[in-house]
Amino acid sequence: MVVSFCGIPYFYWNNKMTCTLLIVVFANLGSALGSLIGGVDIARLFIENL
Repeated sequence: MVVSFCGIPYFYWNNKMTCTLLIVVFANLGSALGSLIGGVDIARLFIENL
């Protein structure tokens, strides 16, 4: 089994269906992480200005 750069086995990227699903999963994880970080930062700024 050949492993790609990010640690995901290479055969997942060859299959169009799993490739599409992985892209959707990574996009959702990135969006959730960005929302969490942004929300914490906004809450911190709000608390500092009280």
